[in-house]
Amino acid sequence: MTVEYCKRYEIFCRKLVRERYYSATCFITSTRKTGTKGVYKELAEDLTFPIFAKSLVLQRNLCCKNWFYMLKNQKIKIKITNGKSAL
Repeated sequence: MTVEYCKRYEIFCRKLVRERYYSATCFITSTRKTGTKGVYKELAEDLTFPIFAKSLVLQRNLCCKNWFYMLKNQKIKIKITNGKSAL
């Protein structure tokens, strides 16, 4: 991938977050030879995998917290019939 394309993808990833399509993005590159061995490069400090992974974990925790809160306050009721649950 050329430097020009890398810069375009970097800008695109930032735009997705800035315009709130995504809460975080990650931009990594690798070569065909070393990529299959897990070797990659992170070209931008704000688009690294650890930041992206942290965002995923926080989002999952927030969703689970909201789900259990709604269950606790009976905003969502689950009915179990024949061993299957339904909302």
